[in-house]
Amino acid sequence: MGRYLSTGNPRLDDLMGGGFLCGVTNTIYGDPGTGKTTLIMNTVLSNLDDDPKRKALIVDTESGWSVARISKMAEARGLDPQKTLEHFQIYSVTELAAQHDAVMNKFEDDIKANRWKPILFAVDSIAGIYHGQLLNTPIANLAGRARELQGRLSIQIARLLNLANTHETPAIVVTWIRSAAAESFEEKRQTDTLRAFLAGETGVDIEAGLGAWKYPLIGGQHLTYYSKVLIRLLSLESPEGDKLAILEKSIEQPSNRCLKYTIKEGGFEASSTEQVRPLTDVIRELAEQNRAKQAEKRRKRGGGKQPEQEEETGAEETTPQQG
Repeated sequence: MGRYLSTGNPRLDDLMGGGFLCGVTNTIYGDPGTGKTTLIMNTVLSNLDDDPKRKALIVDTESGWSVARISKMAEARGLDPQKTLEHFQIYSVTELAAQHDAVMNKFEDDIKANRWKPILFAVDSIAGIYHGQLLNTPIANLAGRARELQGRLSIQIARLLNLANTHETPAIVVTWIRSAAAESFEEKRQTDTLRAFLAGETGVDIEAGLGAWKYPLIGGQHLTYYSKVLIRLLSLESPEGDKLAILEKSIEQPSNRCLKYTIKEGGFEASSTEQVRPLTDVIRELAEQNRAKQAEKRRKRGGGKQPEQEEETGAEETTPQQG
C-alpha cells in the first residue's frame, strides 16, 4: 500500500483509502462549484506544521487561489492566516507557455534554491488556458492545434508524475468535465440503462451505461492514463446543497464508490454519519427520488390520480415505440 496525504475529512479519506495517493498523479474533475479547488485547499490546511520549509506548490490558471479565500478558510479552522499563507507558493499564469515553464522548471528550481519540502503539487486547472486557446483557433486549424496543445499537456502531466515520485508527495491535476453537447450523444443510452437497472434486468452494465468508464474530462487520453486516481465531483439537486464525490479510478482502492458532501465556510465537509457507498446504490436512490417527483407532478396535472394509476400512466409514457 502506498502512502497517503489526508484530505482532512475522515469520511473522504475512507473513500480514497487515506487521502490523496503520494508518488502519483491524482486528477479531480467535475462541474463548476463542486469544490475542486476547495478540496486541495482543505488538504493543504490539514497538513500544516511549524516547519516554514513545507510548501504547497500550485499553478493557478483561473485566479481561484486568492489570499482572501485561503485566509478565510484558515480563520474558519482557527489558524493564523499570515502563517498559513507562508506555506503556499502560488504561480499565477495566464498563458500556456508560463504554465509549461512552472511545471517543467520552476517547481524543481524553487525547491532546490529554497530547500523547500513539498506538501503537494497542483495545477488548477490544466484545462483553462488549453480550452481558451482552442476557442481562439480557426476551425480549419483546430485539429492540428488540439494535437499540439495536448502534446504539451502530456509533457506537463508526465513531469508532474516525476515530481510526485521524486518527492513522495501527491501531484493533483484539476480539470473540467466535457460540455453537455459533447455528452448528449450518450443521453439516450444512459436513460435506457437506468430504466433496465430499476426494472431488475440482469446483465446490465450499469457503470459503462452511465459513462463511468469513459471519464468525460478535458485533457486528453494521456491525462486519463497518467492519472492513477480519478475523482469526479457532482452537484446534486437538493435543498441542502449536497454534492457527490465519486472515486472512478484508483490503483489501490475499489472504484465506483462515492460519498455525499457539502461545501462550508471552513471548506470541504462530509458528515461523520455519512458513509462511503457503492455508486449503484446512490444511482438507485436518486432514480427513485426522481421517479417519485415525476409521479407527483403527473398527479397534480391529472387532478389527483391515485399512485397506482400514476405508475401505470408513467409506464405507458416511457415505453419506447416499437417498429
